[in-house]
Amino acid sequence: MKKKYDLTLNKGSWKRLFRSDGFMAALGGFAMVISWSMLWSWSTTFRGMSFPEVYINTAILALLLALPTALGARRWVQLVVWLTFAAILEANLMYCRTYLSWIPLSSYMLAGNLSDFTASITDSVRWCDSIPAIIAIASSIMIGRRSKEHPHPTPLTALFILIGALTAVSAAFALGRGGINSHIETMRGSCYYSTTPPVIYTVPATLLAGSFSAEDSITPAARQRVAAWRARQSELDAGYPIAEREGRRNLVVIFCESLESWLIGAKADGDKTITPYLNSLVTDSTTLYIPHVLSQAGTGRSIDGQLLMLAGMMPLDDAVWSMRYPDHTYHSIPEAMHRRNADTRTMLLTIDKPITWNQSLVAKAFEIDTMLSRDCWEMTEMVGNPAKLSDGAFMTQSVDKLKGGLWPEGQPAYIHLVTYSGHNPFRLQKELQGIDIKGDYPERMRDYMTMANYTDRSLRPMIEYLKSRPDWDSTMVVIVGDHEALGTNRAEWLSIPEAAALLKPEAEVPLIILNSPVHGRIDKQIGQVDVYSTITDLMGLRRHAWTGMGQSALSPSHAEPQKGDEHQREARKISSDIIKFDLLKDNNHDHNSTRKPE
Repeated sequence: MKKKYDLTLNKGSWKRLFRSDGFMAALGGFAMVISWSMLWSWSTTFRGMSFPEVYINTAILALLLALPTALGARRWVQLVVWLTFAAILEANLMYCRTYLSWIPLSSYMLAGNLSDFTASITDSVRWCDSIPAIIAIASSIMIGRRSKEHPHPTPLTALFILIGALTAVSAAFALGRGGINSHIETMRGSCYYSTTPPVIYTVPATLLAGSFSAEDSITPAARQRVAAWRARQSELDAGYPIAEREGRRNLVVIFCESLESWLIGAKADGDKTITPYLNSLVTDSTTLYIPHVLSQAGTGRSIDGQLLMLAGMMPLDDAVWSMRYPDHTYHSIPEAMHRRNADTRTMLLTIDKPITWNQSLVAKAFEIDTMLSRDCWEMTEMVGNPAKLSDGAFMTQSVDKLKGGLWPEGQPAYIHLVTYSGHNPFRLQKELQGIDIKGDYPERMRDYMTMANYTDRSLRPMIEYLKSRPDWDSTMVVIVGDHEALGTNRAEWLSIPEAAALLKPEAEVPLIILNSPVHGRIDKQIGQVDVYSTITDLMGLRRHAWTGMGQSALSPSHAEPQKGDEHQREARKISSDIIKFDLLKDNNHDHNSTRKPE
């Protein structure tokens, strides 16, 4: 039998290469990968497809994926390689539709951590996602028939020269853009190109670029950049003098899963109020309402929301911070309350497992001394997939626990509650639904509004209990969405008139502050990272060692995130360096104590 490859190199090698089984396999691989790039772009943006590197890098990847055929392996080996890679591409596609990003390299080893969120990912599957796998199977069949009738050996020397030549061209393009890592970092900070790196550089190259950029220790130049950034941030803080604000002794923060701002005050079907209870709270004379809080959470989602709003830091681009660096230093609001009053009791109430996104270690890092997690609740009413304790049961049982001695009257406290029912795919059983939406909205949008209405009703027992306490006057309550909810559905739904009449193009969450020292409504856009600065401002905690990477919404110099300058755009990179290299470890807790109120 004639061998399926050869190592000769002569004038006829190139002609044989382009007729070989290996090259035919590369064409099949190219079609598979480029079809995935089209699907990814369809869910995000087609801007990346205009880069010539897309086609060069896809060709390199396709040639590498075709090596089993080029080396004469059996047909099933090639098919296994293709289908395995197609599965990786599909996983990234589903992930992107929920998290607007590709899967970080470190997260492939943390797949078990997503077991509680499987429904959220798989719910984003589309029938067209099978196209890359179909192409792989069809290519395998065609090449198998072709090779069986008349094998076409692959001249390996010519093949590797072609791969080398294409790699050199790709490298030249990358160097012209400052290098792959620099280009990817620039795109990640762009409004229009943040999702395009895996299309331009392919998924493997994007992941490898991120891994090679990791450093064991911070360079002097990077340390200097962090110091310069913090100095500029201090200048911004100095422009907004510390107010003589006593603040409140108690703070209750309720993170509402996936709650977006457009729901507040909205009516479905023209006359069906989605969040009647929250509507009443935002119009209360003692409430400060900030509806336009830009979601800045990354792949860590809810845990990123906690980092942004409780610690005033930006999440990592290439990993989930709580999984990679849970034992690093984070100066948080609970810590600040401890520093002001050592008797303050800090607690976290969640229906998740302690291991979910390393929540137990995060609580410790944030100086939360009491954590009630999944095993602390009676599973009386379940919602979601997988089913977890409903928001209604969670809030009712939480009130019972607080009344039962968890929070004695007169005890200064920080209490942090995290809801779950609003997690996509937003399916609520019929008997718990309090609103019947029949309009011509996408089905998932109807489900989302119905679930938001349920969460709205579920909050009432907790808020009314807090108001009934004798220490209500010294208690501030923050209700906030932990991150945006709709992912890539937003752009699709905005093209539907009925949906567009309610939905907003910006991914914004509401910030509702009850019994606030400052009342009213602030309509400018702030970022989630600004929530930390706003809360510490209102609570009279601005003397804390860490002022955060944002600005208080009350500051006259506050700049909207979408209109920010280079200082704002650099914040995510600076935050990554601070977290990775634990640069807050030696931060003096009292370094602001010498500043005089003005």
